[in-house]
Amino acid sequence: MVSFVTGSEETFDADIRLLLPLAPTRKAIIIKGREVVEEIKRFASSLFFDPSLVLVLFIREPGLLKEILAEIESLKDLVDVIVYATFLPPQGLFDFPLNSIVMERDKGKRFEQRVRFLLRTYGKKMTKGALELLKSALEDETSLDQEVMKCINFVGEKEIIEMADVEATLVRQDQPALSGLLEALAKRDKKGVLLILDNLLAYGFDAQSIQSYLLRHLRLVLQVKDAALPEGQRSSPNLARELDRWKEQLPVKPEKTSHYLPYQRPFYAYKLMRLSQQFSSQRLYQLLESLFRLEVQLKGGAKNERVLLEEVLLTV
Repeated sequence: MVSFVTGSEETFDADIRLLLPLAPTRKAIIIKGREVVEEIKRFASSLFFDPSLVLVLFIREPGLLKEILAEIESLKDLVDVIVYATFLPPQGLFDFPLNSIVMERDKGKRFEQRVRFLLRTYGKKMTKGALELLKSALEDETSLDQEVMKCINFVGEKEIIEMADVEATLVRQDQPALSGLLEALAKRDKKGVLLILDNLLAYGFDAQSIQSYLLRHLRLVLQVKDAALPEGQRSSPNLARELDRWKEQLPVKPEKTSHYLPYQRPFYAYKLMRLSQQFSSQRLYQLLESLFRLEVQLKGGAKNERVLLEEVLLTV
């Protein structure tokens, strides 16, 4: 099957995440620029094809499309091909069935388009009120897939996701639940750790997202520990000035500012300081090392994810 998708270079990555099949067995190969000609000719001359393959071709020039039209046609019944172009399909160019899609550029409409795609994939629907609530709760699209999946898992066999369902998942999966896990970890409260972990897993968090959260925030706690700010600078106004001064001293602005203490809000930085007093530097390093190892195991497809996560949280 060939799909011709009209979008923009700025939204390419987000659009492809939306368009690619969600099944984990699907494998995507993305080719951009002039490499498209050489690579698609190589694919077209192959003797064997992986049925799980999705070939994504990013094309900016109509002329380039004409060069590879014969190869696209030869592949259409063997693998899924997505032609992502910055222009509409030229009239009369394709003489075979084509799935033509024009991606939304408006942020609000793109949000709705993505939600509906996920819901349709899992046989669900969402009321208008539920959709508006979800939209208002999320600052951007980066966590949208995960949040929609939490709603889908929450309702179980129920077909329609209502406003109350979204509200319930937002309450249960809000940051306080994760920060509560961090606080229980700091206090070595094993029962609390297990209880919070049960709730997080029950409401849609997976082991990797929990590991990622803990890794990022324990890094921040370690930065607080290393900073060793004097007591006088730990009040909110003084702390805000100290964080600003720290930012100015950095040679370049980090790409991911959320990973660096100077870019945290003063109130949250203050909470991290309070939390850091419950950790020794040695334990922080041990936890970070264990979480790094856990990340490798999880990304390597470990089967017993929960057991591995519990081992880190309960033994370090």
